[in-house]
Amino acid sequence: MTAFAKKPRSLLFNIAENDSSMKDLLISTSLKGDMQFWNAATRSMIANKGPEHFYKNGWIEELCWITPTTLALCMGRSKPEANVESSVLLTHIKEVKRDDVDIRVQAFNENPHVKEMLDIAPVQLGQTGSVGVERASFVTGGSDHLVCLWDMIRDSPQEDFALTDVNKLNINHTNSVQALCYDSYNDRLYTGGADSKLFTYDMVSQKTINELRIGNRINHIEKNPKDPNLSLISQAQTSDQFAIYDQRMLGVCGLQLSFGFSESENLSRYIKPDWHQDGYIVVCGSQSESKVHFWDIRYSGVQRGPCFSLPTQGTAPSRILQTLFLPNRNTLLSVSSTRTMTWTDFSVQANSKISTI
Repeated sequence: MTAFAKKPRSLLFNIAENDSSMKDLLISTSLKGDMQFWNAATRSMIANKGPEHFYKNGWIEELCWITPTTLALCMGRSKPEANVESSVLLTHIKEVKRDDVDIRVQAFNENPHVKEMLDIAPVQLGQTGSVGVERASFVTGGSDHLVCLWDMIRDSPQEDFALTDVNKLNINHTNSVQALCYDSYNDRLYTGGADSKLFTYDMVSQKTINELRIGNRINHIEKNPKDPNLSLISQAQTSDQFAIYDQRMLGVCGLQLSFGFSESENLSRYIKPDWHQDGYIVVCGSQSESKVHFWDIRYSGVQRGPCFSLPTQGTAPSRILQTLFLPNRNTLLSVSSTRTMTWTDFSVQANSKISTI
């Protein structure tokens, strides 16, 4: 179905496992500058909050959950010289109704980046020590080569966060920072950039503990949902776009497996893969045709190409920009450059591949 007025940008499922009103909440954004709220159970849009709520001169470039009811947004500009009303926005979800979502938007005037931000990701810095005080933190990466850590506190969910600190982390990227991923198990931050460098930053010692140059620009870093030591690295290449990185191995030895699909152009950073919750199936949309590809990293021949592919809705050729396995349900969601959203139901049998229902 056609779901967007302009090209979609992001898909994000909620993390509020214990909140019955939000257990089916799905978030999407588009280049129109709006944010859509969906009910994943009924597959219907609950509300569409227009750009007047966020940023009238651009769109939401990227977003992430920093609490179960709060999203952090970094904004994209329609023109490089456009006035930036706020560097980062927070969207507090106050109530999810059957046909509407009640939100409160909070803006920060602080901007440690001298150019636009490209990615944002949550981190966990622990409690403050004060009873009843909630702490939230996130990192941003930009085209200015910087990675910045934002730290905030508040006394109750009904209040806005107070920004306590913004620090530039000592991570020496020499080009745009396009990928951020926090590993809560090891308390490490992984950053990837257009300089083809993958950094591992220890959040406790506040030092870079590993620097690795890989084949090409790093588009995304996705943690394996089962093994905290493994990450999926997505690169801007015409083949072997993905690598499984094992942080227990030093240097290039950590790149344990490469696989991908054949494309005529380098894979765009706006095409985003996803892990299945079982931790062994990877999905990614095609850049040249209306298909989604699947790889099973347990398969010895995975380097030869996708294990299988599925067509999506629509007849016009389109890029499949993002694919997302919905947690705890056998549903795959994909959005395309022709502004369509496709819901695909599947089944997974033990020791076998995905098949559509």
